[in-house]
Amino acid sequence: MELKFKFIATVFPALLCLCLPSPSRAEWFKDPETGCAVWGEHSQPIVTVYWSGECVDGKASGKGIMQVHIDKMPFSKYEGDYKEGKADGYGVLTTPGESRYEGEFKDNNMHGYGVVISTDGKRLKGNYLNGIPQGTFTLTTPDGPSTEMEFDHGKRIK
Repeated sequence: MELKFKFIATVFPALLCLCLPSPSRAEWFKDPETGCAVWGEHSQPIVTVYWSGECVDGKASGKGIMQVHIDKMPFSKYEGDYKEGKADGYGVLTTPGESRYEGEFKDNNMHGYGVVISTDGKRLKGNYLNGIPQGTFTLTTPDGPSTEMEFDHGKRIK
């Protein structure tokens, strides 16, 4: 079975910027209730970020939940580790349409081993380097065999 690039094109960009759509500029977002800040990118005029977890020196730290709302509507959710306001360590990121990434983060990027799970149950497992697929990945479908593929700096080469 061939990987549908629509899956990657839809899920990866949202995950790369921690689920803030169409990034155009990066900035600190402060939770309006706690004042705790998280780092993110956006192009939407009305983005609100909520953080429930520890706040050290005004930045999200430790385990917690970060939720992004756009124009007061829930958009995405990250549950996991933060360090100095950025995702760092293990986390689960749920994107629009309920696709999700479960795995390692570093400096707000997918970094290390992780699994992207689509709404139809497909699972793409492999290693990420600064937010992009690198090396061998395995695509598993709910009803069939697994397919291996190779990525080099985010481009599928096999």
